[in-house]
Amino acid sequence: MRDRGWTSVAAVGLASMLALTACGSSSTDTDDASSSGQVSHLSVDRGDAGAYTLSWDGAGEATVFASTSVTDPSENGREVATGDGAATVDGLDPIDRWYFEASTGDGTGDIASTRQFFLQGAHNVRDMGGFTTKDGHTTAWGKVFRADSLTELTDEDDAALAAADVATVVDYRGKSEIAKNGQDQLPASTKYVNLPVLDKNTEALSNAIQKALKTGNQQVMQDMLGDGKARQIGDEGFVDQLNSPKAMAAYGKTLELIANSDGALMYHCTSGKDRTGMMSALLLGILGVSDEAIIDDFVASNTYNREHNEKTYKYLEGKGVDISLVKPLMEQRPSQIKPVLDAVHNTYGGWDKFAHDVLGLDSQTLTQLRDKMLV
Repeated sequence: MRDRGWTSVAAVGLASMLALTACGSSSTDTDDASSSGQVSHLSVDRGDAGAYTLSWDGAGEATVFASTSVTDPSENGREVATGDGAATVDGLDPIDRWYFEASTGDGTGDIASTRQFFLQGAHNVRDMGGFTTKDGHTTAWGKVFRADSLTELTDEDDAALAAADVATVVDYRGKSEIAKNGQDQLPASTKYVNLPVLDKNTEALSNAIQKALKTGNQQVMQDMLGDGKARQIGDEGFVDQLNSPKAMAAYGKTLELIANSDGALMYHCTSGKDRTGMMSALLLGILGVSDEAIIDDFVASNTYNREHNEKTYKYLEGKGVDISLVKPLMEQRPSQIKPVLDAVHNTYGGWDKFAHDVLGLDSQTLTQLRDKMLV
């Protein structure tokens, strides 16, 4: 049995990152909802001890339901609390992923969950649901997850993936990464798909660190990453992927799998920030999410990876490594992903044309993807 004990990476300082609006709307919509008593803007936080704090807009008392199924918790779940704009829910199984609905009983309940999918053996795992699109739709909860390495998942994590109906996992790591860091530890029922994507950020960081540690010559790292080279690699790496047919084919195949999968799909790389960040930006862009929200999701990896990064920095400092050389490749900046979004709009003719010409998606697949992922 695999057993590592609970990690605390998610709970520390993530309250603001875990709270999100399930169905965003304008201030006018909020005023209308409040005056009519309808629930809107449900947000969910999970605290250190596993309790959930919920808040929402809307006048009058609402009933809160919880379910491990995202489909209609008020029907398929159980009543766990009542409140006027807020409630606290405790005593839910921490292994399961919980979806909440707050409803006034008129059939207009709002559904949400935490952005983070809490696992013991991974820390940058997130639900791609709950994003508001520019035309007023919301990305569906519980259909697609982004993640970091899944090589240290416990039996409890496997149970959580199975309970969340994660039917397919897409791994963007190459053979050498897998050989070095290990295979994904997944439930037997989960289909594993390896779609390797070459990532200059990961490659440059790994090469520099390994050479510096092996030779004991820190000048090697300075020569490879110093004088702004690391930041340049980081800022150019994502646009470079646009010119890689193999990378674009891998992302396009992932979108096809999402569109055609009966269950949920999870995609990941090593740290869940570069290749996974690129895939997330493409998915959200095609679904109609704003550039601002896409950038916010991209840089959010800094929060979810913070504890892991701090441990890495401490270890490297102990080996005499100048941390300022590696930070530009371990932390995310808007300047990395914004040029990709600008290129889609200004060079490739918009998201539909980009999806067709670069990712190889036909109109039927795009329709299926949006039908599945938008509510």
